Amino acid sequence: MVAKAKVRPTTNNRSITIVDINSYVGDEIVLKGKFEMYHATEKSKKE
Repeated sequence: MVAKAKVRPTTNNRSITIVDINSYVGDEIVLKGKFEMYHATEKSKKE
């Protein structure tokens, strides 16, 4: 199996990364998908 991944550039929202993934067995595509990864921006509060 061969997997190819490509990251899409996002200019309006830097907290999201979009990755397109295509997986192949030989010449036949077996998995195609779009994954969205969200970055946590939680800040700890000290009182």
